[in-house]
Amino acid sequence: MPPKETYEDILYWYKSMMHEMMHRTGHASRLNRVGITELDRSDKQKYGREELIAELGASYIFSKLGLNNEDLFENTAAYLNGWIKLIKADPYAIQYAASKAEAGVNLMMAAKEAWQCKNPTSNRAKAATY
Repeated sequence: MPPKETYEDILYWYKSMMHEMMHRTGHASRLNRVGITELDRSDKQKYGREELIAELGASYIFSKLGLNNEDLFENTAAYLNGWIKLIKADPYAIQYAASKAEAGVNLMMAAKEAWQCKNPTSNRAKAATY
């Protein structure tokens, strides 16, 4: 991840971080997603599906936290537009990505809740509740 200072708006840094964290949910020890466990950037279909999962998951988390705004929506739309050929070629791409993104978000939220239970007096635990 580039340093926070390289972003004009800190929300974009956090959105990028959420995108990258969504990729991490696909690790073999977590949700075991083929786009991560069998990473092959030359396979545009697999790679594109994983990118859709990460971007949809990051957007879902931001919505859940009430952090989305018009600029972030436009940024997400522009990013997804880069994968439009995949979306058009695979009628199930969005449905597949949305279901995998939901699983990733659920995993991240469960991890957050488990951390809060182990650290109930932490200021970070209090700030992370919503």
